[in-house]
Amino acid sequence: MKLYLPKVGSQARFAALLLLALAHPAAAQVVIPDVSASLDVKEASAREGEDVVFTLSLSRLLDFKVRYAYHTQDLNARAGADYEAAEGYVVFEAGSRVAKVRIRTHIDSISDGTENFNLVLSDPETHGYGMVWFQYIWTDRWIVSGLPAKATVQGWIRNTHTGPTKR
Repeated sequence: MKLYLPKVGSQARFAALLLLALAHPAAAQVVIPDVSASLDVKEASAREGEDVVFTLSLSRLLDFKVRYAYHTQDLNARAGADYEAAEGYVVFEAGSRVAKVRIRTHIDSISDGTENFNLVLSDPETHGYGMVWFQYIWTDRWIVSGLPAKATVQGWIRNTHTGPTKR
């Protein structure tokens, strides 16, 4: 008997398949689909007072959620003065290839040229509709080869005015 559980139509159907597999583990062969995708994140920029919008793209549609943790990191732009520090999660919903992260920038009174900061993505997680057998446990975490464990991309803040220069 083969169990392929990537997208279960109802909780009742899933429960029945899971009980069948648990009742007859020697007869069950769990098939884990070969899933691969890559992540593309491009640098982004905005004028002071606007949001820097990072667009993240997956190379293909997936039937389950993919979530990355993110946080900002100072370079020559400083959190609190030039932009709002941020951390959280960005989620690619099932069937979506695009997700966005918005970082708010501040207007200052100093002509400081273009400043930059990093957006750091880490700890990708996947959540499928069904359960898969992985390393001796049932889990809803799908393994996606090709997704980086960590990615860093720069955000740029363009100066909006002339005035005293930064010291």
